[in-house]
Amino acid sequence: ESRDSAGVLGSSVALDADGLPKIIYGQRLPGHGGITVRRIAAEPPLTASSTGSAVSVDVVTNAARFKWTLSRLNGKPARRGSSAASTVRLKPPAKDGLGLAIDAKPALKAQAIDIVSPTPGWKGRIYASRSATPPPTVSDPNWTEVGSIPRATARTRARLDTQGKAFRWYLIWIESFAPGQSTVEISEVFLYR
Repeated sequence: ESRDSAGVLGSSVALDADGLPKIIYGQRLPGHGGITVRRIAAEPPLTASSTGSAVSVDVVTNAARFKWTLSRLNGKPARRGSSAASTVRLKPPAKDGLGLAIDAKPALKAQAIDIVSPTPGWKGRIYASRSATPPPTVSDPNWTEVGSIPRATARTRARLDTQGKAFRWYLIWIESFAPGQSTVEISEVFLYR
């Protein structure tokens, strides 16, 4: 057994002078193959959730207590808590508008964007920013509106007016859902020069 610099205790079969496992031909190594090193692991839902609805996040901590924070795009906490449970139920606050920020690092003079969405009918705008990190709110003056989506289809192409400037961040800001929708799914995004 030995402990690494992170304090994780590990064990191994006996090793030879070269640091390789001592094995005898025809015999299996004892124990279970593989290595798992983690203090905490979290698995959020794999599908979209409805606006304002609760979601479950499975957490593995070996029963240790942990703190969690649900943050907005601006990094400001929307909800905080602590738990030792293996499942945490979170309910993001319902807000008007939501967005998906795309990092085009180092920067891109995009002329168009394609958005593939299995939930057509929503409306939105496209913003761009030259900041190193995405500006904290859509109303921040570092966001520049460069395009709009009057009504999304299964594959929507929007022309972008970047005035020849290269931007690091592109934001798809969803302003409203289609009638009867409570979620918007975006499966692919393509930026074109």
